[in-house]
Amino acid sequence: MSPANELDALVASVKATGMGAVGVAYPQDAMAGAYNPAGITDIGDRFDVAVTWIHDEGDTTIKGNLNPFIPNVNGTFPAYHRKDFFCPEFGINKHLCWGDWELAVGLVVFNRNASKTTYRTNFPLLGTSHLGLEYIHETFSPLLAVKFCNFSVGASFNYMIHRLKVEGLEFLDHPPLGLPSFSRYPGFVTNKGYDYAHGVNFTVGFKWDIMPCLSVGAAYQPTTTMGRFHKYRGFLAQKGLLKIPPIVSAGITYRFIPCASASFDVQYLGWNRVHSLHTPLLPNLFTHKLGDEEGAGFGWRSQWIYRFGVDWDINCAWTVRAGCRFAKSTIEPSQTAVNILTHDPAGNFVMGGFSWRPNGLIEISTYYAHGFERLIKGKNAIPPLPFGGGDVDIKQTKEVVGLSLGVNY
Repeated sequence: MSPANELDALVASVKATGMGAVGVAYPQDAMAGAYNPAGITDIGDRFDVAVTWIHDEGDTTIKGNLNPFIPNVNGTFPAYHRKDFFCPEFGINKHLCWGDWELAVGLVVFNRNASKTTYRTNFPLLGTSHLGLEYIHETFSPLLAVKFCNFSVGASFNYMIHRLKVEGLEFLDHPPLGLPSFSRYPGFVTNKGYDYAHGVNFTVGFKWDIMPCLSVGAAYQPTTTMGRFHKYRGFLAQKGLLKIPPIVSAGITYRFIPCASASFDVQYLGWNRVHSLHTPLLPNLFTHKLGDEEGAGFGWRSQWIYRFGVDWDINCAWTVRAGCRFAKSTIEPSQTAVNILTHDPAGNFVMGGFSWRPNGLIEISTYYAHGFERLIKGKNAIPPLPFGGGDVDIKQTKEVVGLSLGVNY
């Protein structure tokens, strides 16, 4: 369950992602508003449609558990029985003039996050059915931006909808051995099918072309209060409330020769503002019930993400790109047990892509991103009582491929 976490901006703009997912100061297509709404003043009249394929590999290893009542706890469990899923995106932009001012309006529809674990088996410490979690977050953003001289400002109104499904946590709902429920709302912890929640927010940004070859930009989105997941109010803290964290982004782009550019972005995600994700598992699991205001969460820490990329226009028909992305995982070693559900430690990526323009109107772009294997070794991850103690290691690699069609009209 990782809104705007490891996949943040890996599914917004095929062109930007091909050079490291940089886009705050370097708008390239009609998806530019997903990074910075001010950038759409540089796009012109254009629309883009794209699809991204995401492939996950990874497993969870439990070791050192000494629970005398539940057998077959220790072992290695593949986390992705269903390894593949697809994310579409769409953007359209229209350029207008108003005296000496340039105006632009647009719309972007993109997937802010997609996270899915599908274990083949149950986890005996947690429940009787196959363990898994699916979380998808879509954003629909109308955009407006204005440019005067070399300075652009823009804003978007963001309508967000996210979907959640949790399976395999029966023992947190109704524990064996006559123990009391860990949940404030028994019956609303697991295996309730899909649930949806909605919210609205805004993003503001600016872009300044300091020189023809040098641009800077920044964007800010405050914390988004979403509706509650009522079907899972006995699992997530605050009766099923899952907010979207504040996001602060900044970037700089330098065109060092007429046919090539380099761009760098930095982004901060304030997970400390999202109670159901930031609050650690312990001691909250034993001092408050799941679903309470202070109920246990996933123990995520706030996160800095760094992106760098370059592109090169070989000629008027071909452009090639490359980039990388670095991020420390949100998951602490002491919180790996609860994060077998989210299972998203991969944070360092290398990307590459290209665009082909058969004429002045059509552009076809693609990219490939590889998320390097990351292993987080658990430390004091499983409580001794009543779970039996031990540690949990989680490991993941990720492959992402995107394809888009852009049309200038």
